Amino acid sequence: MRKVIFTLGFLLSIASAFAQTLLITAPSPLKDIYCPGSTLSMTVKTTGGNYGSSYYYGVQLSNTSGSFSSGTMILGYNNVAANNAGSGKTFTATFPSTTGTQYRVRPVALNTSNLTVARSGSENGSDITIGYPSVDNPGTKTFCPGSASVNLNGDNEGSLTWTNSNTGIGLAASGTGNLSFTATNSSGAPISSTVTVTPWSDVNGTGCSGTSQGFSIVINPKPNVNPVSDQTLCMGTSTSAVSFSGSISGTTFSWTNNNTSIGLSSSGSGNIGSFTGTNTSGVVATGTINVTPKYTNNSVTCSGTAGSFTITVNPKAWTGVSSSDWNTSPNWSCGIPTSADNVVITSGTPFAPTVLSTTSGSVKNLTLNSGVNLTVNGTMNIGGSYTNNGVLTCGNGAVINAPNASITFPTPGPLPTLIVQTLILSGLGTYSTGGNIDATTLNLSSKAKLNLADNNLTFNSVSNVTNSAYVIAEGAGLMKHSGNATFPVGTTAGYSPVTITNGTSYTWGVNMTTGFSGSLGATGSARSLQRIWKITPFTSGVAQTTTNGTTLSFQFPTSDTSGTKMNLTNGGSAKVYHWDGNGTGWSYGWQFVGNGNVSQNSSTTTVYNITASSFSPFAITSTSNVLPVTLLSFNGKRQGSRNILNWSTVTEQNNRGFDIERSTDGLTYTSIGFVKSLATGGESTSELAYRFEDVISGGRFYYRLRQVDIDNKFTYSKVVKLSAQSGKENAVSGLYPNPAAAQITALVEATDRGSILMTVVDALGRPVLRRTATVVNGTNSINLGIGNLTRGRYLLQVLYPDQTRSTTSFIKQ
Repeated sequence: MRKVIFTLGFLLSIASAFAQTLLITAPSPLKDIYCPGSTLSMTVKTTGGNYGSSYYYGVQLSNTSGSFSSGTMILGYNNVAANNAGSGKTFTATFPSTTGTQYRVRPVALNTSNLTVARSGSENGSDITIGYPSVDNPGTKTFCPGSASVNLNGDNEGSLTWTNSNTGIGLAASGTGNLSFTATNSSGAPISSTVTVTPWSDVNGTGCSGTSQGFSIVINPKPNVNPVSDQTLCMGTSTSAVSFSGSISGTTFSWTNNNTSIGLSSSGSGNIGSFTGTNTSGVVATGTINVTPKYTNNSVTCSGTAGSFTITVNPKAWTGVSSSDWNTSPNWSCGIPTSADNVVITSGTPFAPTVLSTTSGSVKNLTLNSGVNLTVNGTMNIGGSYTNNGVLTCGNGAVINAPNASITFPTPGPLPTLIVQTLILSGLGTYSTGGNIDATTLNLSSKAKLNLADNNLTFNSVSNVTNSAYVIAEGAGLMKHSGNATFPVGTTAGYSPVTITNGTSYTWGVNMTTGFSGSLGATGSARSLQRIWKITPFTSGVAQTTTNGTTLSFQFPTSDTSGTKMNLTNGGSAKVYHWDGNGTGWSYGWQFVGNGNVSQNSSTTTVYNITASSFSPFAITSTSNVLPVTLLSFNGKRQGSRNILNWSTVTEQNNRGFDIERSTDGLTYTSIGFVKSLATGGESTSELAYRFEDVISGGRFYYRLRQVDIDNKFTYSKVVKLSAQSGKENAVSGLYPNPAAAQITALVEATDRGSILMTVVDALGRPVLRRTATVVNGTNSINLGIGNLTRGRYLLQVLYPDQTRSTTSFIKQ
């Protein structure tokens, strides 16, 4: 209820000789609401003048629309004596029974003769309301146990009183004003009470009262949830269904789960059905489920005290209680891991895990905790990540297949067969290989070498390579990469990378050899770089011998040119040769590729801008030298008592001549003569023919040439066998068709009857086909099936009964 305290006052101007002003004040407070028929007591006094008894002073009430028109009601009046000083006169005004909200009142001066308004205040009066107080019915109120309140609103009320029919709801039996209490309900169902509110015009239930209003208060019960048992299970097995219950009928349940990795969603309502427990962490996973009971009535939902329980899902964890065998079920909790399982192996078990040879283990992510030693003698498949805080030991024949993992080997030693995302060799020294390695990234940590021996390394990138951290590839093993790349290869003698650039997406294989030995022998090779790069392009796994538009760049230590008379200089050029094994080039099949530019400093020499189309072995020599002695042919024939030897060269470099050596058993040779070089100064770029006659009777003899350089370095030719009986030598006189696709026929000339060994060798010098055959004296036609060979150039080597050999080449289509 709004209360306004104010003073009624006005100025009355009285026309007189003295033109004096009369001030009338009404200090008593007014209310803004009055009950019909109620009274207003007012004290009036005058100051500042001497007036007779010709005026009464009172309160004028407007009409119901607030107008002080003529004839409106005078609520009370009194005569104030002239020169009234003191407390003034008090009179009582009684309000009418007519209600209204737009009444106004003002003090007035009245003529004593007719009680009409003679003077009025200068203001328009003050607003009042004449009427009964009222209160709004709030309607039914429903609460949960706990803090509760009801705000009561009305009109014209000075105060509100109320009564409560049921103190069991927590509310007192009676009171005044708004309701505020602690709601209680100890029963299992809603309880209610009727509250009756009465409005009053004055405070504390005084004055006139308005119409009482009654409404209901309903207190819902507090729901509960009965205890639920915890569950523990293995990953991959099903939980028991969970049914929630409470003591109050109609209770519903909602729940939350703080760990969805166990296979249960983060929240839900109602019962929890059976589900399959999951655990991808490798350690014990526990979900805490908080259950909230709820009771709803009159659209008000009340929550009870939440209950909780746990569901624990155990991983497949190593216990090692039976043995060290990875594949023994009792050694694991929840069974042997599969490729879908994350496994964390902890220390302190009776036996450490071992993947035995001829067996395999599979996981998704694998973590070895501190103090764990995992031994792999068989195959370990890791589909995801690998974290090693322990020790990984790999035995002979071990295989680790981890295409998405990073694996670090901190100590130099044998590596297993590997398929990894990142291979980190962090130890100082040389690592060896126990099988092929496929690593997207190889990190040599600026201090490790990796010796491939006869195993392949397939890589995408190699980091932290230095002159002392590289891949040693001087065995049969290849360093392989798809597309353009720098191959950080070398030998035990030093780092010798090669960069390959080609617009076509080949897979390239690179390895090396030191020196010109075996089938790679070359006359005059002592004056060349003693490093040979073997480069092979592959298409769909098939080795190719030719490509288009391939650019090569070779790097090697500058110290390697010392003593070779190569005389390479920075800004100069070098000659590059390729070996094709057809015997028409630089002794035993070396062919000139082209000149490369030379970039050189005191430590490193690079020969670059070399365009090559044929593969595999490449060698480098100086352009200041002509080609070494290139032996085009060497054969012999028997004429009477003479063995006649004929040979020819297409190029000669630094050639002193040829020492002719003879043997009766093919093992021990004796020099029987020397033929000087026909080339001026031992240098020639044109074909030169030589002849030597050995007068000797009967028997079987073996001949070879010992080509001697001016600096006394030498190389040997193939062996020619002459027989007094046959007049012929062991040789392959024909090979057709050439090229061939499925079968090739060799015409083998033999001086004696016996068994021969025929070996087909690929461009890398590897035997790919062998067979034996029986020959007779003379020409023998022998068929070879070559349908299973890949396309490319091959050598056919024939070993005869007398241990002489002959070699020729062919192309497989």
